[in-house]
Amino acid sequence: MIDLRGRVQQSGLSIKQLSKRADLPINRIEQLLTGSEPTLMELRKLASALRMRISDLLPKTQVEDKAEFLFRKKLDMKVGEKQADVISRLSRFISHSLEFLPPEKASPAWTRLFEASETTFTEAERLARSFRSEFYDDDQFGPLLTLPTLAAEKLNILLLVVPEQAVDGASAIIAGHVFIFVSPKFEGRMLFTLAHEIAHCLSHHNADLEYAVFDGVNEVGKLRKRVRDQEGFADAFASCLLMPAGGVAVALKKVREITKTAPSEPVGDIHILYLSRIFGVSFEVSARRCEDLELLPPGGAYSLAERLREEFGSPEKRASTAGLPPRPPVEFPKVPMKLLTAAIEKIKRGEISVGRASNYLNISLSDLIEAHATSAQ
Repeated sequence: MIDLRGRVQQSGLSIKQLSKRADLPINRIEQLLTGSEPTLMELRKLASALRMRISDLLPKTQVEDKAEFLFRKKLDMKVGEKQADVISRLSRFISHSLEFLPPEKASPAWTRLFEASETTFTEAERLARSFRSEFYDDDQFGPLLTLPTLAAEKLNILLLVVPEQAVDGASAIIAGHVFIFVSPKFEGRMLFTLAHEIAHCLSHHNADLEYAVFDGVNEVGKLRKRVRDQEGFADAFASCLLMPAGGVAVALKKVREITKTAPSEPVGDIHILYLSRIFGVSFEVSARRCEDLELLPPGGAYSLAERLREEFGSPEKRASTAGLPPRPPVEFPKVPMKLLTAAIEKIKRGEISVGRASNYLNISLSDLIEAHATSAQ
């Protein structure tokens, strides 16, 4: 039942090489390639030899096929080899998640609460204010560094940091569950990506239909000049959500006091770096927001970012040389607590082994055992 032949072909290994890596006889490898069922120990050896997880060798489920189709559909089915591999792994995680969680009759109410009437900057501002009003105690000024926790606890999002470099983020609504995937990169970028993916869920007009969006490398947070499409709109929403106009005004006043610069002086790189730390975003996002608020001239965000890269190597290195305070931490969960709780309940009932649950949830055995032990106390 395992998809061994296809995986071996993808790896480029010969039968002899696979036999040596997996520490299995060549004749046994040949039997497995022709359909013989492997033992659990053989599966572990094969997965290790192919540098895969055991689940990567298992046949696709209907849910996995559907998720892959939806991701590819948004990309007009034009998918590179690296993207295809990532989409396959994300789809498999969605499939495994639904083995622990029953399907919902409908997606969470918030996905229908804020309907974007058009992809404009004004509409992005309106939605961001509404979102803060509904889920952040109507705080229209402060930073939103707790967005990962808010997403999990108030929005019921299955949020996962995935060890993938060929993607910035991805989101999907399948079987009534909202999935958001974020690549483990610079925290400011991860926070913005999460807000960007939430925007996709909000702007998905028919929440009763399943959908998926895949954002490849460097597709999130571009220094776009206009809000032209869904990606630009998602960036605009994320920017407005994480850096509310009123909050930027209050923070900038404080930054000017710290840096001893007069209100009449133009906003410079140090001001923007301070703002990026206060609101937990990258320099580029902070600079672009200042440009949108007419604190920088058109094109000023891009010019400043390029200058800092040329002179200092990166904006963050500029911040370090200027002695700016460290960034406040933004905590992302290893695995969605909702999913972890459901898995632990299945383990307790004897419906699934700890090893299989660990493999499905893509977390270490020690982390799962610790969570299991904690829940039993």
